[in-house]
Amino acid sequence: MLKMKRALALSALLANILIVYLIWWSGSKMLFAIGASGMFIAFGRLSGLMLEVSFMFMLVLIARIPWIEQLWGHDKLNKFHRWVGFTTLIGLITHPLFLAIGYSAGRDISILGQLLDFTTHWDDVAAAAGGVVLLILVILISTPFVRKHLAYESWHIPHLFTYAAILLAFEHQTAFGDFAGRPAAIAYWYAFNYSVFALLVWYRFLRPIYYSYKHNLIVSKIVKETPLVSSIYITGKKLNEFKFQAGQFANLFFLQKGLVSPHPLSFSCAPNGEYLRFSARASGDFTSKIDMLKIGTKVIIDGPLGTFTEKFSERSKYLLIAGGIGITPIYSLAESLAKKKSDVIIFYASKNIEEICFLKEIEQLPFICNCVLSNQGDKCAIPHENGRIDMEKIKRLAPDYNDREIYVCGPKTMILSLKEQLKTAKYNLKHLHYELFAF
Repeated sequence: MLKMKRALALSALLANILIVYLIWWSGSKMLFAIGASGMFIAFGRLSGLMLEVSFMFMLVLIARIPWIEQLWGHDKLNKFHRWVGFTTLIGLITHPLFLAIGYSAGRDISILGQLLDFTTHWDDVAAAAGGVVLLILVILISTPFVRKHLAYESWHIPHLFTYAAILLAFEHQTAFGDFAGRPAAIAYWYAFNYSVFALLVWYRFLRPIYYSYKHNLIVSKIVKETPLVSSIYITGKKLNEFKFQAGQFANLFFLQKGLVSPHPLSFSCAPNGEYLRFSARASGDFTSKIDMLKIGTKVIIDGPLGTFTEKFSERSKYLLIAGGIGITPIYSLAESLAKKKSDVIIFYASKNIEEICFLKEIEQLPFICNCVLSNQGDKCAIPHENGRIDMEKIKRLAPDYNDREIYVCGPKTMILSLKEQLKTAKYNLKHLHYELFAF
């Protein structure tokens, strides 16, 4: 069923690409008879059309459309969004360049002169050029070299200029080229673009606002779990109707001065109908300011997001592995599985006992929890293993791991290391669940 749904989604994408190609071919095929200049104009038009299709595809990938999120997972969609974004740089260059080469041929004007002529004498092209500049800037700040120096909040706000850039570039598309004088083609183009924007506006912006208003979500208390980790409790009306699955996360907007920008946090409790809990370790612009949140602050929740849930498991036995703050979705999963009396083994890696979150809550679960402490040594008040989680410990403490669904959440290096070790141990990786997040 999952493969069929993915195939249908990809078929819809390919169908739109085919329609755009046919519009281009029927409008530009005569240009090939002109010679090289006509070919450059034709391919410049095609480049522009496919560039817009790429932008619409990128918007769909990050529109938070639930059924698409559940097909691939938020982390994979986000990764593909970035990859498509970098490839659009090719179209942003070739579209104006090919057109300038084609139109300048046979005229007493340089390619640069033709580009300037586009922006000064062609309707809506100046706005489109402004959009191109904005898009190039967004792509540049999204490159790994720049992005690694930015906090999530610092990166996210300028990234929103993508929407303005696409709108600036839109109007010139139907005034020239393959759409000129073709009402049916223009109608399709508007329907295609406006449908994508409608989905984006609803799922990305209006729906979170609606549900936050419906449930009147507010911060009810802040609990210090460890010296570095705090939990935010959120209450409201009819929370039994606020649907999420254990293991998911959300982007939170706190309507308090200085804290409004989105903050991705995992649900750290299973659905209970009474409150929502999100926990974070002080490590970024927002997480170091959690204690500044005022009780009663209104909250907008963009989510739930992610596929790190039991919905995608095929077995009835589980091995849950957490590293550091990765315990947040792992604990919510464990709490949910405890209600179903599932067979669960937990591994929880931390530097020392002082940094272990939810220790008392974990001890109340009807599961075996193996704490692995890297900096504690033998002097510790709780039973534990020393070192790091590895296959030796998994084989010894969870000998039937091959019969279990394995969920891992923690630092990226830990996840990838365990994945490689499980692969070497011949574990069937289709039963391994993890999400790698990067903005």
